[in-house]
Amino acid sequence: GFLPAFLVGCGSTAADLFYVGLVYLGVAPLARQAFFRVPLHAAAAAVLGVLAWQCYREARGLVPVPPSDGVGAGDSGRSALASGFLITLTNPMTIVFYFSLFGGAVARMHDAPASTHFLYVACVILGCLLWSFCLALLLGWGQKRLGARAVRIIGAGSALALAYFAVRFLLDGLIEAGEWLGRGAAAG
Repeated sequence: GFLPAFLVGCGSTAADLFYVGLVYLGVAPLARQAFFRVPLHAAAAAVLGVLAWQCYREARGLVPVPPSDGVGAGDSGRSALASGFLITLTNPMTIVFYFSLFGGAVARMHDAPASTHFLYVACVILGCLLWSFCLALLLGWGQKRLGARAVRIIGAGSALALAYFAVRFLLDGLIEAGEWLGRGAAAG
């Protein structure tokens, strides 16, 4: 439904804002270090793996699906916010974006007044919220027009996609850990 999807987007936007803050604090160079990226890949794989399993269970009807007209209990709203936050917080692509592209843009405008920086950040956050709102509208509209079978099929496809990315992040982390350990052994 609309509200759970929008709350996931709001959680995601909160993680985006967190990374914006880190860029302004100057921690972007950490993203180039394997000791930072390897645990990040593992965390991303774990979060996506859990979400894939939950999505699979809902698609198979093994757990009740929340009502589509909104978020029932306060816990469901917190869960949607937390899911959006964790997915974005542990997504290596998000970190690469903020620590490289966004960080580069901030570095280029280092001489700009504080009001320009504030406006820049406000526009990025507003863009994230507008995207979340439009996507939530689309999801809410589509869920009302699709049958239960179509929603289960989409859920199963989503579970497969999440599982694929979980495995991919896990493999990327293992490869990078192997390279990192190999460099350490060669140096020692």
